[in-house]
Amino acid sequence: MKFRITFPTLEEYILSVRRLVTPVYPIDAATIVSLLDIHVARADHDYGGRGSEEEPVEILEAGTGLGSLTLYLSRALLPCSSAQLHTMDVSARHSAHAQKVISGFRRGIYLPNIRFYVSDPGTWCREQLSIRDGKPFLTHAILDLAGPEEYLFDVMRCLRPDGVVGVWCPSVSQIMVAVASAKGRGLFCERVLEFPGGTGVGAGLRAWDVRPAVIRARVKKVEEARQKEEGAEEAQQNGEKAEEVENEGKAEEVQQHEAEVGVTLGEELTPPVPPVLEQDPPAPVSVPPTLAPEAFICRPTVGDRLVGGGFFAMFRRKADD
Repeated sequence: MKFRITFPTLEEYILSVRRLVTPVYPIDAATIVSLLDIHVARADHDYGGRGSEEEPVEILEAGTGLGSLTLYLSRALLPCSSAQLHTMDVSARHSAHAQKVISGFRRGIYLPNIRFYVSDPGTWCREQLSIRDGKPFLTHAILDLAGPEEYLFDVMRCLRPDGVVGVWCPSVSQIMVAVASAKGRGLFCERVLEFPGGTGVGAGLRAWDVRPAVIRARVKKVEEARQKEEGAEEAQQNGEKAEEVENEGKAEEVQQHEAEVGVTLGEELTPPVPPVLEQDPPAPVSVPPTLAPEAFICRPTVGDRLVGGGFFAMFRRKADD
């Protein structure tokens, strides 16, 4: 029996590699890269005697995940050694796993153009602008994470005029929020596209799944803010109690001293005047806990296994900003 051994295609590799999170499936990743319309110039090419006069291409990917979209983006940058892909994830575990996945494909052929970070895009963008004296440097950006609308403004500030940022979400309701957040912030939405994926029902009909869902990343933020507020209230109450104890001790010392002086001088002692106590502060008003931020899942239903699909919105920075 004879066997033929070949390198796996990029599609086969992404579908077969061990995963910690759901990847951007190959057909979707390839389409996203095509829609971003990335063009890089080779430094060693003459270009009609003009050389390459443009600044190096720099792309931001927020939400490294498995690294599938990272591979497709880096493949588009491969002809230019000066082009850079900045990819980040808030999870150090996911970022480390993505580095292994990318290194394992064709002996790391697409690794040199990539810079990995463990951060959120808002913090990273502000740090980069501080380092670069506020000069925009990104040609493209892609946001593939929960709550992308929270980072649109920070990313927009890093985009060069006419730069493009894409938002990839599993539900159209998240796209709606992002479009509303971009209004009046120097971005305009060029298009919103549905990537069908999955399976349809009947002759072109598509069943939709519409239901509320809690965004876990936001729940964590709400819980952290609540714990911080409770800690501040507890510290304030402890400080007030310590002050009351100290004041009571001083009042007792004064009363004892006055009584001793009165006995020594043979003065008629008058009954001590009870100290005037301030009224107890009103009981704190019970504030109902903040509800966990919710969003609506609004997408077509699929089969037992999700094989791609989602919603993609493209925003462009206005050239006159």
